[in-house]
Order: sequence, then C-alpha cells, then structure tokens
Amino acid sequence: MTGTEVNRGSSPEINGMATVTYIAPQGQEPEPHDAPSYGSIERPQDAEAPLRHLIATIWRRKWIIIATVIVAVTLATLFVFQITPRYTASAQVLVETRQMNVLNIQAVVPGLGADYQTNETEAAVLRSRELAKKVVDLLNLTANPAFNPELRPPSPGLMTRLFGEFSLTDIFMGVMPEFVTAPIEEARERRRLAENRLTPERRAELTREWVVDYFLASLSVTASERSRAIRLDFTAEDPELAAEVVNALADTYVLQTAENKRSATNRASDWLERRAEEVRSRMVEAESRLAAFRRDIGLIDIGQQVTLMTQQLVELNRELIDARSKLNEAEARYQQVQQLIASDAGLETAAAVLQSPLIQRLREQESEVARQLAELKTQLREGHPRYELKLSELRDVREKISTEIDKIGINLRNEVEIARVRVQNLERAVNQLDQTLRGQSEAQVKLKQMESDARSERELYERLRDRFRETGVQEDGELTLPDARVISYAVPPDYPSYPNKKVMIAFAFVVSAALGVMLVFVAEHLDAGFRSVKQLEAQTGIPTIAVLPRVGGGHGGPQELVLSRPGSVFAEAVRSLRTALLLSDVDHPPRTVLFTSSVPGEGKTTTALAVARASARAGQRVILVDTDLRHPSLHYAVGVPNNAGLVSVLSGEARLEDVIEIDPRSGMHFLTAGPPAPNPPDLLGSARMQQVLMRLKDAYDLVVVDTPPVLAVADVLVLLRQIDKSVFVVRWGRTHREAAYSALKQLLESGADLVGTVLSQVDLKRHAQYHYGTSSGYYQGYYKEYYGGG
Repeated sequence: MTGTEVNRGSSPEINGMATVTYIAPQGQEPEPHDAPSYGSIERPQDAEAPLRHLIATIWRRKWIIIATVIVAVTLATLFVFQITPRYTASAQVLVETRQMNVLNIQAVVPGLGADYQTNETEAAVLRSRELAKKVVDLLNLTANPAFNPELRPPSPGLMTRLFGEFSLTDIFMGVMPEFVTAPIEEARERRRLAENRLTPERRAELTREWVVDYFLASLSVTASERSRAIRLDFTAEDPELAAEVVNALADTYVLQTAENKRSATNRASDWLERRAEEVRSRMVEAESRLAAFRRDIGLIDIGQQVTLMTQQLVELNRELIDARSKLNEAEARYQQVQQLIASDAGLETAAAVLQSPLIQRLREQESEVARQLAELKTQLREGHPRYELKLSELRDVREKISTEIDKIGINLRNEVEIARVRVQNLERAVNQLDQTLRGQSEAQVKLKQMESDARSERELYERLRDRFRETGVQEDGELTLPDARVISYAVPPDYPSYPNKKVMIAFAFVVSAALGVMLVFVAEHLDAGFRSVKQLEAQTGIPTIAVLPRVGGGHGGPQELVLSRPGSVFAEAVRSLRTALLLSDVDHPPRTVLFTSSVPGEGKTTTALAVARASARAGQRVILVDTDLRHPSLHYAVGVPNNAGLVSVLSGEARLEDVIEIDPRSGMHFLTAGPPAPNPPDLLGSARMQQVLMRLKDAYDLVVVDTPPVLAVADVLVLLRQIDKSVFVVRWGRTHREAAYSALKQLLESGADLVGTVLSQVDLKRHAQYHYGTSSGYYQGYYKEYYGGG
C-alpha cells in the first residue's frame, strides 16, 4: 500500500449494520427535504464601482501598466534619438496700408486693406506654389541634397542596422510564396520601365515639383489676427539653410507685390488709353446728335412755352370742375322733377316751383279768388252769374299756374342740356391742350437727356484722360511702392525645434499609461472567474461560507494540512466551513453533506476530504463516500487501491462493512467508488443506494458525499433529495461565472438544500487586493504569518 496507511475491516461503530433492514417501498422515494430558502437564482445587476474599487483594480493589475509604460517609453526613446534634428528659422512681413500718395493712383491700383481677411489672403499668397517655385529657382534648391533626396548618400537607418542590407520588403519577398511576390515584382518592373522612358526634361520637371512639395511641407505661414504682421517659419536640417530660405521667401514676396503693382499699373494704362479713345468717339457722336435735334426744334424756349400751357391747362381744369358741378346740380333738379311727375304729388311740390316768385303770386291770387268764391257760395246759389264769374276766374288762375309749372320743367331740362354741352366742350379743350403739352414735355425731356449724355461723355473722357496721364507717370517705377515689407529677417537658430525629446517621451509615457489602464480594465472585464467573496455572492445571490487558500505541494497536499499543521490558515478555514455546516440548522444539524462543483478540478474532493478529517479529529464519527463513479479520485487522495467500493455494494458483489476503510491518522472512515460502472445514474438513484445512505446515516454522525461535477454529468442530481445539506465548491479565478451560475440553477431547481458556496484554491496575497474594507489588513497580516511558517 502506498501513501497514507488505512485499516480495513469492520469497526465497532458499524457492527450490526447488516441488521438495518429499512427499505423504501418499490417505486417510492424518501420524503424530500424542504425547499431551499434561496428560491430561483437570478443574476443581480452589478452596482456602480466606487472610486476605491477602481483604484484597487488598477493596483492589483499594476504590472500590466508598468510593462506597457516601459515598453512604450523605451520604443519612444529609441525612436526619438533616431530622428534627425530639424531647425526652424522665423521671419516677419508687414502688410502695408499707408503709403506715399503723390498721385491719386490708388483709384486705379488700390492698395491692400487692413483687416484679418487681407492678412489671410496674403498668407495664402506666401504659401502659394508659384512663389515657392520662384524661391526654389532663386536658390537652386533642386541641386541641394537637403531638398533633393536623390543627391543624398545612403545612410543606414535603424532597420538597416537591424537587418543589414536587406529591407523589410526584401525579407517579406523572401518568405512569401511565389503567387504573392510575382505581382509585386511585375509592379516593380513596370515602374522601372516607366522611369526609363522619362526624358531628361521631364525628369527635371518632376524633380522640381517634388522639391517644391518638400519646400511647402517645411513652410509654415501664420497671419496675425490683431496686427498686419505675417510670420514665416521654415524648417530644415541645416539652420543656416533654414534662415536663408525663409529670408529669400520674404524678399521674393515683397518684390512680387511691387512687380504686381507695376504690372497692374501698365495694364491699367493700356486699358485707360483704349477706353478714353472709345469714350471720345461716343462724346463726339452725342454732341452731334444734340446739335441736330436743336436745329429740328428751331431752338425755341421749350421751357417757357411749357409753363404757359401748363397754366392754361390748370385754368381749363378748374372751369371743367365747375361745369361738372353745375351739370350735377341741374341733373339733380331735373331728376327730382321727373320723379314728381311720376308720383301723385306732381310738379307743384318741386323746389323750383315753390321758389318761383310768379308761382308764389299766382298762388296768392288763387287763394284770394278761392276765398271770395267761398263767400259767394254762402250768399248765392250755384249758377248765379257772380258765382260763375268767380269760378271762371279761379280756373284761369289755376291754368296759369299749370302753364307756368310746365315752363319751369322745360327750363330745367334745357339747363341740363346746356350744362352737359359746356362740360363736353371743356373736356375736349383739356384733352387737346394736354396732348400738346405732352408733346412739348417729351421734346424737353429728350433735349435734356441728350444734353446730359453729351455732358457725361465729356466728363468721363476728361477723367479717363487725367487717369491716363497719372498712370503714364507711374509707369516710370519710381513711385511704385510694394504693399509689404520685411520687418524681421531670420537668423540661424541655435537649438533644434524638432524633435522635442522631453515632450515626446512624456507624451509616450502618458499615452502608454492610459493604454495600460485601458488594458487593465479590458483584462478585468475579460476575467470570467470569481476573485472575491463579495463578487461571488453578488453574482450568485448565495452566501459564501468558507474561503480555502491555495496550498503548495510541499505539505503533501492541502488535505494533509488538517492533520500535519492544524494551526495553518487552510486548517482554520476548513474548521470554519465545518462550523458553518453545523450552524446551518442548529436544532437539527445535517447528517449527510454533499460536496459538488460545476466542472472538474475545482477542489471538491479535497474540500470534502479535509472537512471529513477535521470532523473526525473533532471526535465525530465520520465517513467520506466517493460517488463519482465515472472518474473517482478519493482513492488517489488517501493512497489506497480502488478494487472494491460503492459500486461493489450497489451491484451486490460485496457487503458494505467489508468495503469501508479507515484513515488511521484521523480516524475517518471512507468508501471509495470501486470498479467502473456502466450506468452510474441508475446505480445512484436505485433503492439500494437509498439503503446504503440510510445505513450510513444511522451508523455515523456525519456522512460526507463527494459527487461528480454538475455540468459534466447528471449523477449528482439523483442524490440531492437523499442528502440533508449541499455545498457548492467554486475555484478562485478559474471557475467561469456562467458555468457556476448554470450549475447552481440546476441544483436549486432539482431541490438541493444548499448551505452556501466555498471559494477554493484562493491566492491569499492577490485575494487580499479584492477586499476594499478594513478586513483586508487583517487578512494580509494573517497570510503573512502563515507563509512565514506560522
């Protein structure tokens, strides 16, 4: 026998166990335990991490940040010291707005404005390709090796120093297959043929364009927003060359502004000469047309004649308005008469009738005759001569009144006709006079327009002639001043402007530190294992009842520490786990305890063995049963062969008391799995298995059951309802959260009475970094004492 020695055979505690004849009825299972109080497991939401949690996360993975910073800063330092230093020379140009104004040439060729847009425009001119070409030609930069790389001798770079004469492209071409390198070789050959077909003139032109591109890439032009100054910066490897180039650019720009002004003056002079000749021809033609028109109208004073006609027209309009008013009055009176004739009242009630003096006298006479006739009627009978005479007199008066009324109506109609004829006559006179006046006005307007055209052409000709004389003087060039001047020439700089080694290395440090922090949080996010009790409880919703530290192999395995070093941290943790099991139900402590996990290798067998040995050393009668019939491991842990065991008992090949063995160091009894079984779930769920558990439960104070992983097989699920309490083992940092979550869900849904979880194989030093409270210091001191040999 190798490993730990054990005693085989019967023990006093199990004598007579064969007489236990409790057998469940066929097809009936033992009464299940009460459902666990955890309910269905749910994944809780992670709370927002506080600041100290973030700091702790960075601290425990600080080596990622340190490594990232070291690598990045080292590469940046190597890169910075490989860079060729470059120098920047600066000059300043002032855009002029106030210049000597001997002649009014500004009206012909205006100067530059004094605003930011003007400065930006001039800055664009300084950055222009045409100006750059002039400077390149002036300094013959195409023959300068600093600008033309074709003239530089080859200098070995970092890659050449590392790989010798072979470049990365050559190395790539050497290791890649032919179907990849063939197109690259063809492209190289086409490029060589194209370069060979270039003429010397074309090659020189391309070289010049490339030098101009390099020139513009090294140039920086900055326009000031508060002044008329423009700053020119040029960067080159040679400080003397940088100052020479930027000064040449400034001088070329100033000379170009003066040249542009002279060119503009010459163009303006030519244009003024042509324009003046055209205007002179138009002026002569306009004056000729004006003279001919005056002859046609007889040179009369159109203005005085128009004034008299206008006064006459005003008088006629006033008479027309008066005539129209009288016509309206006559028509109104006549219309009233017509209305009275058509009515029952007659003309007697008309205003003209009532206001007529003759009618009034006849009415008075009629009234007097009517009164006399009334008196005679009271004195004489009808037919009396005097009565008839008065009656005849009354009829005569009334006939006169009627005749007079008819005359008044006829008179009103005649007045309307007369008034209408007068209005028509006045309207004809007004229209005739208006047409005559309009013709005179058009002639006057045309005359004034022709005089104005002739005068405008003469004035324009005189102005153009004066401008032409001024530009003629300006063409001499003595009065043409540039629109800019150099106020500060560049001097060769003493220190390079690039690279700024300190800034670049500091920037690399900051960026690499940020990248390291990002990698830390990426690694933390990708870490799918459980790193702390708080994290395990938050993710599963189930309390953690013990934390078992990781132990090296120098002590014979963690299960040996319970016996060899009972004061160790591991032994103390096992005792805490045993105490938690006993306190899980104070009134009825569990008699059977099951240990399982989600996947293999999480330490469930070691944990079960350690708890069993600790309980045996505490004076309890304990037996450890290995129910992992597929991959048993208990016999390896205790160092015994696995010839006979639980499978032998369940298959009827051996008696229970014959296969139980004793660990002599702790007094623990154990039952190995035995030979392989073809149908483990059927054996573990059989009535014989129930009998075995009942007999063990009656014979021992504690039965510890080591089971297979939950996610690997379903063997453990058939044992859950026959066990008092269950413990779920999770390996620190290795067990995937999804695996633990799925296994716990299956256990609870299958009716397991789960006491809690055990976090096993914990790296105590790293685990202390995941505690954010005051307990971290306590654990850290405890761990140091243990690793120091305590």
